[in-house]
Amino acid sequence: MGCCQSNPKLTPLQCPRNFDEAAFQKICRLFDQLDKDSNFGVGIDEVSSVAHLHCNNRIRLIEEKINALQRDMDAFEKSNNLTMNNEIASCKALFNERFENFRLNIVARQTALRTKQDKYKESDQKSRCKMFVEAVTKPGETNIDFWSFFEYMKTRIDDLDDLTQEASPKNQRRRSTVFFDN
Repeated sequence: MGCCQSNPKLTPLQCPRNFDEAAFQKICRLFDQLDKDSNFGVGIDEVSSVAHLHCNNRIRLIEEKINALQRDMDAFEKSNNLTMNNEIASCKALFNERFENFRLNIVARQTALRTKQDKYKESDQKSRCKMFVEAVTKPGETNIDFWSFFEYMKTRIDDLDDLTQEASPKNQRRRSTVFFDN
């Protein structure tokens, strides 16, 4: 078939351009071997010797693809784990930084409140009176009117139990205009 013309009606096979001539001749010889009935076609009953080789080659190539995919998966898993660990570390650092900022803010606020608390604890009677007047009145005022006092006290009703007429010696002689007896 490839080397000599067995059928005068067919033209001899020509090696395609840019293809190895020796490889082409091997293909032609194999085809001739498979074409046992010389009808220039290879039927299913003529391919048993090549079919086994074809299947083994396909099995090997598929196994190579499976192994390549496994290597890809292993490489991706390694890369993914590395990225995940880096992101976890970054996330932990971010949360630790947030917590530290929050903690420092709380400590600063606690310190400011303790300073204010110490100011009240260490104040004498005159300073306490001045601080109370400043808390109840508008800036610059020194006298407390009833409505300023009312606005201040309306959310501190529970504190009124500590303040009775009997607590103040001055109130024993006169009736209060702010605290009414029942």
